[in-house]
Amino acid sequence: MRMYKHGIALAVALFLQTGRSDAARGLYERAVENLRGRLVDALGPEAAARIPVPFEIPADLAGEVRAETRFVATSQLKCRKILHMIRGADALGIQYDRGYTMTARDLLDARRGNCLSMANLFIGMARSAGIDAQYVHVSDIDSYHEPEGSHDLSPILRSSHICAGYLEGTTLILFDATAGSIHQYKKKQLLDDLTAVALFYNNRAFEMMDLAGDASAVVIDAQIERCELAIRINPEFFLPYANLGTAYRRRGEWQKALDVYAKAIELNPTCAEAYSNRAAIYFSIGLCEIAIQEMAKAISYNDSNSNLFWDAGRICYSLGRYADAASYFTKAIARDRNPRYYTSLARCWIAMDMPDFAVASLEEAIATDPTHADALRTLRALRTAK
Repeated sequence: MRMYKHGIALAVALFLQTGRSDAARGLYERAVENLRGRLVDALGPEAAARIPVPFEIPADLAGEVRAETRFVATSQLKCRKILHMIRGADALGIQYDRGYTMTARDLLDARRGNCLSMANLFIGMARSAGIDAQYVHVSDIDSYHEPEGSHDLSPILRSSHICAGYLEGTTLILFDATAGSIHQYKKKQLLDDLTAVALFYNNRAFEMMDLAGDASAVVIDAQIERCELAIRINPEFFLPYANLGTAYRRRGEWQKALDVYAKAIELNPTCAEAYSNRAAIYFSIGLCEIAIQEMAKAISYNDSNSNLFWDAGRICYSLGRYADAASYFTKAIARDRNPRYYTSLARCWIAMDMPDFAVASLEEAIATDPTHADALRTLRALRTAK
């Protein structure tokens, strides 16, 4: 009788596990089908057919995930298991690389990928295990720096840091596949799958300029095309407008750039890079007072990016407001000991007839980078003048 009862219990357990496996498969497949339908609604059938589902994974991998997590007790433990499957040397062995954004399938071939690429794979695998994983935006803004010696302000481009998460009740549990562990962030925002696809193409546009460093007309046209595709996919997502404006700016179409920056701000009034990039345009055309007002707004929404303080200082310097400029450069240095910032600060001290302070700033620049030509040249000129 005891063996009979044990046999019944085992059969029931296997039945329940089979049901869970079917439910897990259903969650993943419904997510794929739902996204395909939303892409058709946004783009039409022909264009949507050319857009890959970024989290779609091969059927054999989905089956392996279900098998590996079938008897794992909790969602958190399942996610840890999936992280090991992704990053473990004895498993897929995928490594983080800041390079280009890829789909989950492409990442499986490349074995190296950036945060969104790894989130795509993690989400596809987690949903295959029955976990309703979501994309989570947790990042700050990035900047693209003009070449050394440029007189323009640096255009701010936006990619994002993306990880994955799921809700346990009202608590968002995060998993960052780039680090292989659980992280908590001060700023986090859930993104639906359609927005994640728009982000995918926004990042592709960003990468063409930031990683390739190519500002040719052909590349800028391709960047615009990708930003516009991201906007067609989700017109309410602000990030592609910010990057589209930067592409227009680099093509010299300032009014178009201002128009799309205004749209980014309409969708997200705290979009620091849109304010900063508008400031750069106003600075370029000599409207420096308006430029500093725009830059102050950018800083009010993001006071961690050193480049914003540096650009604000450069605007103030051009207006002859050397004390204000020195204050901004000092704040930039507090966030990043960049030799350019020290050299800019030195010029303020020179303009205010404070050569000893200038020498100290230049020596700091050279200590940070002994080959920094501008700092070396300026320091040599100061010492010769003495």
